[in-house]
Amino acid sequence: MRGESLNVKNLAMQQGARLLKAAERLTRQAAAFAFFSVLLTFAGCSGTTTNGSFIKGDRSVKVSTSLYGNYLAGRFAGAMRDTREAAIFYERALKQDPDNNIMLERAFLLKVADGKVASAVGLAEQIVARDDSNRLARLVLGVNAFRNGEYAAARNHLQRSRSGPVSTLIQELFTAWSYVGEGRMDEALGVLDKGVSESVFSPFYIVNRALVNDLSGRNAQAGADYTEALRATGGRSLRVIQNYGSFLEREGRKQEAEALYLGFLSGVPENRVINTALARVRAGKPAPQLVSNAVQGAADAIYAPASYLVQERAMELPIMYLQMALYLDPDFDIARTLLGDLFERGRRWPDAIRAYAQIPQSSGLYHNAQMKIAFNLNRLGQSEDAVGVLRALLRRNPKDMELMVALGDMLRQNERFADSVKYYDGAIALFNPPQAEHWPIYYSRGVSLEQMKKWKAAEKDFLKAIELSPNQPLPLNYLGYSWIDQGVNEAAAMRLIEQAVDLSPNDGFIVDSLGWALFRQGRFDEAVVQLERAVQLEPNDPVINEHLGDAYWQVGRRIEARFQWSHALTLGSPPGQVSQIKVKIEQGL
Repeated sequence: MRGESLNVKNLAMQQGARLLKAAERLTRQAAAFAFFSVLLTFAGCSGTTTNGSFIKGDRSVKVSTSLYGNYLAGRFAGAMRDTREAAIFYERALKQDPDNNIMLERAFLLKVADGKVASAVGLAEQIVARDDSNRLARLVLGVNAFRNGEYAAARNHLQRSRSGPVSTLIQELFTAWSYVGEGRMDEALGVLDKGVSESVFSPFYIVNRALVNDLSGRNAQAGADYTEALRATGGRSLRVIQNYGSFLEREGRKQEAEALYLGFLSGVPENRVINTALARVRAGKPAPQLVSNAVQGAADAIYAPASYLVQERAMELPIMYLQMALYLDPDFDIARTLLGDLFERGRRWPDAIRAYAQIPQSSGLYHNAQMKIAFNLNRLGQSEDAVGVLRALLRRNPKDMELMVALGDMLRQNERFADSVKYYDGAIALFNPPQAEHWPIYYSRGVSLEQMKKWKAAEKDFLKAIELSPNQPLPLNYLGYSWIDQGVNEAAAMRLIEQAVDLSPNDGFIVDSLGWALFRQGRFDEAVVQLERAVQLEPNDPVINEHLGDAYWQVGRRIEARFQWSHALTLGSPPGQVSQIKVKIEQGL
């Protein structure tokens, strides 16, 4: 049905279009694997990986025990963002060619990116033996020394690394925390004071100075630093809000802490971390000190630059920084959440699931992590497991509207329309009264009802969505298209569709609706213009291509019509349309 094509374009819903893109990526990967297996065959490769095969999706490629085969396998796994397998292959190749600097560095970087920091230490030592000031190798050695309480050695490693804006920041923050580890608070503060006055990254130094003062019991200075850090970050840094709020609570300044949390929540009202803190302060429960020792401080000192680089759209380097922060402090849930988010950005769904799964129920980030796990399982085609995760969460939070909508969306995307309606019903029952921002839920329930052939109920939901938010192209288009398809309310339907096109002129599905509406009214020349534009915007949609074929036929372009119908079949027309399209190809309209 036309509604399903529209449905995947709904950016207000959770995952539709992304699932289609993920499927396209899997198709490309399958082709790549076929090519790679042929390449290895011609290279004369044989043998297996550590677990017997190189597995991605549902394909298994035998890999070589030769140097060349392991190198190729490592490159391929790296291109597929499978850092775990890539590291294994490069490390094997390195054993066969121990003097190869490229393989040494790739094996090292992949080990760190995969979170195998401890096993990367030996590789880092080999690297600095050849390149004494290598930044990442020195950082790994420094992190490892710090974790073992060898603070002077940690300083030495970082001071010997090549300088650069971010590496210098980490080096100096690490140096400060190494002094904290040795109880030399004044020297730690001296390093941070210098950074505050001289570095372009002064907010990072201010935050760390606040943490050091807080940890050393210099409460007046800590309070002043937290206030300055709050101002420097515009009051929107979650980590600053957490630490400052904790400080205020531990100082007995409960009202100030509550005001701080409420101020942050005014911009992001659903943030569960701060909502948890707000509930804690209102209940009079004690607040934890988030950075209570030098190791946690050092982990925070790596996390902050990583989060900065993420904002600059970097990915690989922040992943390695976050893995090192977690090597220092495995309970650093914010760092683990950011790591999972980066894996998602790289479409590394299994890695993201593994990251989120390590966040415990006691964490304020647990709920968010479980929802992310469900979405990623769904992306991997494990919809039953995904729904199970969301249902378990809902049992813990039975009045959570966000969870109900997420379940409804997931079930709808998996064509379990009756089940999805039950969750949308539950969410809508919580409205008192419905607000403008609730229009997507009525729209989504309308889609499910329409797919269940319950048109009157669906029509009511589409009208309600438009009433709540009149300028949303999706319900305007869906309702208008449905009316045109049924041959009712045609004048009103055209107005709705034209409004939708004005609001979203580059949405191929909505432009298709306009073209099809013109076709149904016998305005074939105008229909061709709109449908050609729709095909340009969405060239791989079989329904749009079929529509264009129908329009071509009516204006006498018979060869082009048959081509479009045939193309629609190759693109995967809905099963119910296949026989009709074949009749069109043979007999025309």
